[in-house]
Amino acid sequence: MPKLPPSPFKGFEEKAGLPPLNKAIKLPEVPSLPELPSLPSILSKLPFEAQLDRALDSIGKTIRENPVVKKVDEIQDRLPKIREVSIPTPLGKVKLVGGIDPWPRLTPPKMDARRKEAIKASIGVDLASLFGIIPGWGDYIEEELSDIYMHKLRNTLTPKELDLFQKYDKLNPIDTIACIRALVQADRKK
Repeated sequence: MPKLPPSPFKGFEEKAGLPPLNKAIKLPEVPSLPELPSLPSILSKLPFEAQLDRALDSIGKTIRENPVVKKVDEIQDRLPKIREVSIPTPLGKVKLVGGIDPWPRLTPPKMDARRKEAIKASIGVDLASLFGIIPGWGDYIEEELSDIYMHKLRNTLTPKELDLFQKYDKLNPIDTIACIRALVQADRKK
């Protein structure tokens, strides 16, 4: 390999007051940034959650004590259920949802903290769809929020309730109604 001529820039670093190029440069210490809260933790502490809890309790109590609701539920117990149907197609069998009540029950589900969280998460999924009407970034916001709340909903429900929720969600595109119907149905199957 031929020898290269000496560089005209040799010693330039020393004259300019710069460290030599072949030595490591030590950077100054940068203070770390404070830890920012995650989006789900911010959204779970919104001020309307307490009002939502009180509203769910009062609505449930009012409906549960109504004698008309009890009579309608007794009548619905005697009505037939939708049976599961398989339709053969050229691409395979398609199963239609079955084993559920075709008419929604009027009795609200029994409420505990876990079920309230599930209903609030389903309300969050439904409200997230409102962001979809915003031009431009609305679809991205909607997708992120609905993913956050759907994840919370799936972690809150038991496997039996989740299975019922998925069946009712196919029948009804509003997640809150599907969640309430799944919780009511889970109460009835106990």
